[in-house]
Amino acid sequence: MALALFIVFLVVFTELIPYIGYKAVASWAYGIYLNLFKADVIHKQRRLKREILHVKHELARTSSQDQFAKWARLRRKLDGKMSDLDKIRKALGYMKTGFELKFTTFLWLSMFIVPTLLFIYCWSIPVFYLPNGWFGPATMFFTLPFAPSGSVGVLAWYFVCRHVIRKIVTTKRNTIMLYNYYIPGKSNGG
Repeated sequence: MALALFIVFLVVFTELIPYIGYKAVASWAYGIYLNLFKADVIHKQRRLKREILHVKHELARTSSQDQFAKWARLRRKLDGKMSDLDKIRKALGYMKTGFELKFTTFLWLSMFIVPTLLFIYCWSIPVFYLPNGWFGPATMFFTLPFAPSGSVGVLAWYFVCRHVIRKIVTTKRNTIMLYNYYIPGKSNGG
């Protein structure tokens, strides 16, 4: 039964990722990665933003004609902090691009390699056994690829789960689209 549940979870994973979107999952994972491993960079960026707002506020209160020396000093300070913030933003941008590329590639490969390895490793292992005589001669289709007679094979169970999950996802997607189209109070066809 553990194999059956593992296949169900695998199918849910492999069908849910494309439904949500690779980019959305990668962005979510990048946010977690930043908070766990690059928290110091994020804190530095937030601190610089606060300092920039403080300096801009002071700069706005200072007259460039009456207090030129103070205004020039604040302007140089603001330019330096803006330069530092741009450097951090660029570094985070490059880091995000690289992370999302690697993570999306990992997701894509895991969606195809894990099921393939499962099929190869569990080629002849039955997922579970069917009661005798329930499906008659059609039982041989459930044993694909090489499971014992009267059982359900990994490949057959995978495709049954995949079909059911796809139907659920399609129904949910269509229901949301119809709900958004026929929202009560709107005059867009409903």
